[in-house]
Amino acid sequence: MSIEIEDLSFGYKPERQILHHITCSMADGQITSIIGSNGTGKTTLLRCMLGLLPYQGNITISGGDLKACNRLQLSRLMAYVPQKCNVSYNYETIEMVMMGASGRIGRYATPGKKEEAEAMEAMEKIGIASLAHQLFWEISGGEQQLVLVARSLMQGARTLLLDEPVASLDFANQAKVLWVVRALADDGYCVILTSHNPDQVFRFSDQVIAVKQGSVLHQGKPDEVVTAPLIKELYGIETEVFSLADDTIRVCIPKEDIQ
Repeated sequence: MSIEIEDLSFGYKPERQILHHITCSMADGQITSIIGSNGTGKTTLLRCMLGLLPYQGNITISGGDLKACNRLQLSRLMAYVPQKCNVSYNYETIEMVMMGASGRIGRYATPGKKEEAEAMEAMEKIGIASLAHQLFWEISGGEQQLVLVARSLMQGARTLLLDEPVASLDFANQAKVLWVVRALADDGYCVILTSHNPDQVFRFSDQVIAVKQGSVLHQGKPDEVVTAPLIKELYGIETEVFSLADDTIRVCIPKEDIQ
């Protein structure tokens, strides 16, 4: 379910534009990572793609105009995974996953055996079926994030938007979540995520969109984008980029740390 964005602009006020004439595309079977400094418009771009903000320009999904879709149609096309989820009640994780079916069964309907089986299938797909009856507040942050990914699969959408999905996780849980996301892309999902970590972007992404002050600075393959000059332009810091394992891994080190 490819996405095409053409000449997209957005501002909360006419005199305060946040996104400026953005044109880019995202394809099925790929992870597209959006990078850039804080406040540059990464999350705002995701919110436009989710139809939550009144943008100017065009967004098409598999050739269809996003603006022509209602909320139910959008929920079947795209699923959103936030950086963190605050819930008011300590649900079992399988109950959290079943919430992803609300757009299909109706807002006030109760999930049944069919939805429970689908939720278990989603949890098995990403390797967390053993957590099904544990309480959401009592599992680790990484496990919680995987539950949210499973909930997004429950929607039936094939496009996943993740806003800094590993920002608050420890090293092991970051890797676990990113491996799952990589496997979903390999299974044909269109995955779009925002990130502040160029090393992870290089390791897991198929393409990178670099955003600066609300404009696309560069879009391309990770080996074209994750370079010292671009990191300097995005973040204002001098780095040295080291290549490891036949350039399957790149590590960005601030120059002050290696002098």
